Amino acid sequence: IPVIGYQSKTFFIQGLRAGYHLKNIEDRHKGRTFLDGYITPRMRPGESRRKLSVDAGLSGGYQFGLNSIALNVQQDISGNSDGTELTLSYGLTIPFIKNNIFLPRVSVIWQSQKLANFLWGIDQETFEKTLVNADEFTLNPYNIDQSVINISAGLTHIYRFNEKWSTLSIAQVTALSDTITDNPAVTGNYDLSFIFSLSYTF
Repeated sequence: IPVIGYQSKTFFIQGLRAGYHLKNIEDRHKGRTFLDGYITPRMRPGESRRKLSVDAGLSGGYQFGLNSIALNVQQDISGNSDGTELTLSYGLTIPFIKNNIFLPRVSVIWQSQKLANFLWGIDQETFEKTLVNADEFTLNPYNIDQSVINISAGLTHIYRFNEKWSTLSIAQVTALSDTITDNPAVTGNYDLSFIFSLSYTF
């Protein structure tokens, strides 16, 4: 699926996220604070539960040398969940060998009760939908009545062939809260994702 990214001194588009640099880092070799405002869509996991919501957020932090610490705050503005998410992350940039860049990151993710229930609970509407569709497993109602904390770790690898062409690989694993995995419809303790792309810069 083709994805267009755009980056200027003030405005940016990163996949489905679009935003504005409220405070940018002019020299990344010097420690400095940064702050972005953005909007982004969010899709609930599960084929029987597809429903789009839209979040507005602020992402700020401090970069020092090859290290960065960031706090991300997102709030649903579509009215589908009215939930809130806070993410505290530590990232590191490793220029390992020629043309290769590695970016490991670890994050602690707090989701409010409303957001956790929207993403990981099973509402009555979804339960009834699975009952009438013979091709789907029945998902019994499950209500998450408290906020949750998930732990995530990921690695991004960039390989540059030249100034124009590069590859981007992203692998990420998220350890889900016991409150989430207690839902019988959630079949694993971890949420895994992998992305590979070929990029052209102009």
